[in-house]
Amino acid sequence: MGRCKVCDDSMVKIPEGKYKVQFVEYETKVLIAPKAICTFRIIQPGEYLETKLSRHYNVLNHIGRPSINGDFQSGRKSDLVREYFTIFGDNADIDNIDLNKYREIIVIGKVHTVTKSSDKKEIHQALQYSVISELMPIEQDIISADRIEADMDLAVQVDPKPWSPWSGTDE
Repeated sequence: MGRCKVCDDSMVKIPEGKYKVQFVEYETKVLIAPKAICTFRIIQPGEYLETKLSRHYNVLNHIGRPSINGDFQSGRKSDLVREYFTIFGDNADIDNIDLNKYREIIVIGKVHTVTKSSDKKEIHQALQYSVISELMPIEQDIISADRIEADMDLAVQVDPKPWSPWSGTDE
């Protein structure tokens, strides 16, 4: 008898919400239509630390073969361009949008659970997965990736057991 082992580790499901994320890489692909797919990792401490999620953008077309760091064209009214300008503001250049610029900063990723397929059919709950549906700037000034790494190093050094008045110690 034939058997099938389902093996796609990249599709994880986490609770919907907003998470601090750091850019990992992007690639161009054709999934029904041309896409630019940005991969981010969650960097805020907690159960989902280091979880990788993707933000998929529709693009007009690819320039050359789809690949990691591939070139593409995107419309002025696209989600990709609008989010880029929302995050980078006056530092954005309409003639030279470089997704690798996300490496320099930390952003907020709004996480959404995919419950329907591209043809609007329901996806069984066991097969649902999470994606980033929107990127937003962190409300205060844009936080540099170097500062977050330093903060994470400090967080790891702190005793993970919280102090409690019932613990019997004065620490």
